Amino acid sequence: MRTVHRSVRQAPSDTSRLPAAALLGRASEMRTITELLESIATQGGVLIVRGEPGSGKSAYLDHAVTQATSAGAAVLKTLGVQSEAQMPFAGLHQLLCPVLGHAERLPEAQRLGLLSALTGAPGTPDLFLVALAALNLLGELATASPVLIVADDAHWLDAPSADVLSFVARRLGSDPIVLAAAVRDGYPSRFDGADLPEVRLEPLDPKEAS
Repeated sequence: MRTVHRSVRQAPSDTSRLPAAALLGRASEMRTITELLESIATQGGVLIVRGEPGSGKSAYLDHAVTQATSAGAAVLKTLGVQSEAQMPFAGLHQLLCPVLGHAERLPEAQRLGLLSALTGAPGTPDLFLVALAALNLLGELATASPVLIVADDAHWLDAPSADVLSFVARRLGSDPIVLAAAVRDGYPSRFDGADLPEVRLEPLDPKEAS
């Protein structure tokens, strides 16, 4: 059987980032994501990464991608963009488009709802059906290999996409799926008040970052 991670196209990385430098002095925070991903083959989980601009949130997620890839996991990525925040399901489209062909395995109502939301197929997207379809699609993918979902700048995701990811995040556990999302301090997000595990990247003492 063809493994899922070969069919997943990762979003281009920003070569200007310097993850190693950005994560100096973050040993405690790094252990949190490391421990989560070390068990990705047998159980899922969620981690919301919070911090100020420039605190290293994107570098933290890059590290998670590197670790998950090394463990043979599939990686699905989306990036919140302020200019697309009013475009329904734009973020979810970026996340699931590479694996949308697997939607044929879903129950018809879920499949049609998801295709309506992401491809403009006829019909009015029902948010619950779309969220349920996304969860079940990820579960199908996880039968072939563990899955890491990465949402950077999640505070800028369009509301329906953020609602779907929040729905998924609250239902992970038994499947080998981990969701890691970065949220900037001072910006509201759909993950607020959801009682999800978090790590905060506090400003570093200059001595720790050198």
